[in-house]
Amino acid sequence: MVLTPEQRKEFETVTRPVIEFLNNNCHPNVSVTVDCTRAELSEGVCSFHTEDYLRD
Repeated sequence: MVLTPEQRKEFETVTRPVIEFLNNNCHPNVSVTVDCTRAELSEGVCSFHTEDYLRD
């Protein structure tokens, strides 16, 4: 997917209020996932990341 400069600006315009909402109302482990039919607030209770088993 390639965004035009106008689309990039529109994306910034619609996401800034969401980022502001998170910073004003949530703690740092809360994130938002948005798709074509819903928006979901999620709280990261526990996370572990590893790339040890990825194949080259």
